[in-house]
Amino acid sequence: MIWQYAGVAGVDPGPRTLRELVWMAEARDKADWSRTARLLALLANCHRDPKKTRPFQAADFDPYAGRKRPDDAIEVRNLGLLKEAFEKNRPKAEGRRPKQQQGTGNKEPGTGLATA
Repeated sequence: MIWQYAGVAGVDPGPRTLRELVWMAEARDKADWSRTARLLALLANCHRDPKKTRPFQAADFDPYAGRKRPDDAIEVRNLGLLKEAFEKNRPKAEGRRPKQQQGTGNKEPGTGLATA
């Protein structure tokens, strides 16, 4: 494994620790992806329709680039609205009985069975 990281980093592994080699290999990988992402963005922008799509950025293609959270993401406070929207138009399932709430109905003491 040490030789693999040294090969990726392009250095002699002798005087270095495994941790240093991992850092060097990751830095090289990030630099390679940064270059590749810039080229991909350039190529994509050359072939895009400016009326239909926004210009691409290198971060759109770089797996190491930090992603921003979209502004229109559903937040926890909005989940109730989402549930309400789905349940409003949801058809009722036939053959299903509604759950009985505790303390309602005539039940025989100690058995939990309803009496007629």
